[in-house]
Amino acid sequence: MSRPVTLFTIQWGDLSLEEICRLGKEMGYEGLELSAAHLNMKKAAEDPAYVQEVKDTLKKYGLNCWAISNHLAIKNK
Repeated sequence: MSRPVTLFTIQWGDLSLEEICRLGKEMGYEGLELSAAHLNMKKAAEDPAYVQEVKDTLKKYGLNCWAISNHLAIKNK
């Protein structure tokens, strides 16, 4: 059984999702673990069209997403 090789995107939190997808593909990764820097968690929970945009961007670069990380999210007061 092979496992996909993925890139955790937090290291490139200053780049757009489009740019990190392009770089991830160029570096040979099969997918991304999206961080909160590249995915608006609240919007994703409420807006199916936004989720589809993210999926379409990944697909454009032949990437998948097997994990989402939100451990650096700051709680709003």
